[in-house]
Amino acid sequence: MIKAAIFDLDHTLFDRYGTIKKIIDTADYSELPFKESFTRSEIFNAIKQAEKLYIYDSFDLVVNYFYENGMLKDGTDIDNFYNTYIKPQYMKTAVNFPFTLPMLKELKKMGIRAGIITNGYAEIQLKKIELLGFGNQFEHILVGSNFGGGKPKPDIFNKMAELMNLEPREMLYIGDHPQNDVWGSYNAGYVPVWVRTIGNWTLADFEKPSLQVDTVAEIPDLIKRLNTI
Repeated sequence: MIKAAIFDLDHTLFDRYGTIKKIIDTADYSELPFKESFTRSEIFNAIKQAEKLYIYDSFDLVVNYFYENGMLKDGTDIDNFYNTYIKPQYMKTAVNFPFTLPMLKELKKMGIRAGIITNGYAEIQLKKIELLGFGNQFEHILVGSNFGGGKPKPDIFNKMAELMNLEPREMLYIGDHPQNDVWGSYNAGYVPVWVRTIGNWTLADFEKPSLQVDTVAEIPDLIKRLNTI
């Protein structure tokens, strides 16, 4: 019996690409790490392509893609790419998927408890959740920077199970990252659900889970099916 749904954040609960597009379209070029010779459309398309190729491997590889294609301003490295340009934008901009909040409210009506396990820096991730306005739908929110790097290590998954006072097998873990989300939660004893946001499966030696969705809008119906088996 599934009693709780635990979610990843980026590319799962909120519209990361919608957020990036809004940032690119509205920010002044001085607030972006890209050269002004590239149009906003070219920048956005390059970000999508770089993430499709490398986001599940390393953020460094994503930034290196921009460097190799001559897109970055002189003197921009990985550290100031994030701290000087990206972090300030994420502290003020976040775009919701239209289906996330209705889905969370439906889970609450069903008596399904909810939580978030997300990697990244607590300051940024908690600010995103504040901007998105759905933090009050979750019993617990755990961020990887507080747990020795977070997913896919078991510590953060084990802590959520402890806080929920549930067995891991009683909880879904829903996320898009093959290793951090699917493999990590499976090894911690959760029931993994892969969200096919980007659609790249990067673990050749680990099978895709049987439970897959295109968006989290499908989660309430999925739980209903699982709980009637």
